Amino acid sequence: AASTNDIGGLILTGTVRITHTTVASNTGQGVAIQGNGLVLRAVAVANNAGGNCATWGGSVANSDYSVSSDDTCATFFLGANTLNNTPHTRLALLTFHPGTATWYHPTLLGSALHERVPAGDCVARDQLGQPRPSGSAPNCDTGAFEFQNLHLTYVPIVRKQP
Repeated sequence: AASTNDIGGLILTGTVRITHTTVASNTGQGVAIQGNGLVLRAVAVANNAGGNCATWGGSVANSDYSVSSDDTCATFFLGANTLNNTPHTRLALLTFHPGTATWYHPTLLGSALHERVPAGDCVARDQLGQPRPSGSAPNCDTGAFEFQNLHLTYVPIVRKQP
């Protein structure tokens, strides 16, 4: 989610369940929480100029496996394996994926978002349609993007000189 206003990438009111979502690089707040009993599971909130989380009188019931790059989500992200004030989210710039016609923030090698969620708590596919978890990984990633760790094999090419 991306916005150019000061309200936020997401304004959550009522009872909402959000899972495997990335809210990053907004010019305002990332997530404004107004409703009660919200579920923010495996959500990555990072690098929002107005802070990652703000409350308008709401509460979060479950935030398991969620990660925030600053400490503004600390009163909401209290669930199992939740990280606050974690600057190592290592998100790349907003990128357009022509195959799915969607914008996304890929994670980079070494991101704190990698392999945080047990396979049984993962959604089947990421924002780009890639399987979760990736390859033989035992866990999937927090956020909308599943990092695909590529294993390259180099094969020498032998050419006959004329």
